[in-house]
Amino acid sequence: MKRTTGSLTLIVPGLLDPVPYLDQLPVQDLPELTVFSKMLSRGNFNIPADANNKFDNLYSCVMKEMTTMNNFLGADQATPVASLTYLADFKQSNMIHHDSHENDELSNISLSNKWVMRADPCFMVADRDQIVLARTGDFELSFEEAILLADEINSFFKNYDDENFWTLKVVSPQRWYIISDKPIDISSVPPEMVIGQSVKPFLFSNQKLKEEASHDTRHWLSLFNEFQMILHQSEVNKIRTQEKKTPINSLWFWGAGKGIDHPSFSLNDEFAIQMYSNNPFVQSISQLVEGKCSELPLKYEQCTDSASKKIIYVIDDFYQAINNKDIFTWIGLLDQFNMNYLTPIVDAIEVGSIHQVEVVSPSGRSLLVSKKLLKRWWKKSQMFHSILSTGEHFKK
Repeated sequence: MKRTTGSLTLIVPGLLDPVPYLDQLPVQDLPELTVFSKMLSRGNFNIPADANNKFDNLYSCVMKEMTTMNNFLGADQATPVASLTYLADFKQSNMIHHDSHENDELSNISLSNKWVMRADPCFMVADRDQIVLARTGDFELSFEEAILLADEINSFFKNYDDENFWTLKVVSPQRWYIISDKPIDISSVPPEMVIGQSVKPFLFSNQKLKEEASHDTRHWLSLFNEFQMILHQSEVNKIRTQEKKTPINSLWFWGAGKGIDHPSFSLNDEFAIQMYSNNPFVQSISQLVEGKCSELPLKYEQCTDSASKKIIYVIDDFYQAINNKDIFTWIGLLDQFNMNYLTPIVDAIEVGSIHQVEVVSPSGRSLLVSKKLLKRWWKKSQMFHSILSTGEHFKK
């Protein structure tokens, strides 16, 4: 008997949305994407009136797809990114460091009535008259090194009465957290949006940092600079430099939100979710909802027991290319995506092993494709660039 995937969702920010500069490229420089053009022309392409491209839409979109049955997030409720990844990191840390003193200390922290903000370790370099975020993520940084660096920062501020409302905590070497007794009223962006660029336009979403700036903005900007000075003098960093390792010379603040202790979401028993993504947030949330998350394969591979699973792919390379204003990388990614994902998926739809696929953009745009829709031969295929060539939604 032929297996059928009941639900296949591709969350791909930056694919269905208007692409800037696409209309300026000569047609002969564009790949012939027959499958993608056919899907766009014959599928149900939904464009909501309120489509937008806020950076945090990806997180809320992922949560909606994974927890729709449980209504974890209200319509206007921001996704508590820092709290969610904290809980996932703590769960993972508890498995690895269950006998450590540090983990005992972490287990005594309640996030109820707290505010949580990511403070990711990073490396910045001076480039002429600007500071560039050069690296974040994996620094081959041990848990012990991370704890020592955080302790140096906490120790420096422990005698300052006006700073005793927050603590810097390490739950993962790659992801650190500010736990605050007071609300953190700032807006920032994930570090992956800033890599290779000057940090100034992105600091707290480029809020005016003068007299009219909020008190929280001025306060956390000051701490952002203070942390850099402390890390510059750190003995841990001096040793890392001697060992030819990249020092941690700054922390990137983002994802601030109200703390949650016991998230009220879980999967419906009828569904088992299989995620495929290289995105750290997706991997973390998958752990919390007891789903399974694997790294993205080079090409689409049908799950062997897909009939009982909700299959979700989260692919964020397109959005990163658009954010970097790199249209040629975007075109190259699309050519690979058309060949390695869309072509085998459409083949599977046509033979009946997949019922339908929905391609979703966090902006709200979506494309639904089924065998019945693909048979609409009277819908003449348009070149993909004629559909996606306007960049209105990307203008800031």
